[in-house]
Amino acid sequence: MKGETIEEAHRLYFRGDSESALELYKTLLKKRPDARAAVNAALVAQEIGKHREGIQILREAGRAYPNNPLLFSHLGWALFNEGFLEEAE
Repeated sequence: MKGETIEEAHRLYFRGDSESALELYKTLLKKRPDARAAVNAALVAQEIGKHREGIQILREAGRAYPNNPLLFSHLGWALFNEGFLEEAE
């Protein structure tokens, strides 16, 4: 990858390279958990049909940031959209 920054992941996504953007977001998350990168990674994963992977990314980020309402809002919607209605509540 050109540069391993969240900005580079954004650039990849907006150039239409969602797969590479997702991989870079995941690489960044392994190095240092980050709520914003996790939400972005999960949204990209869901957009390209990797819904369960998006849910897993959000769950892991939620463990690192248990008081982040944005993460849990996205997790709730992701679970809802996958039919996990009780868990989404």
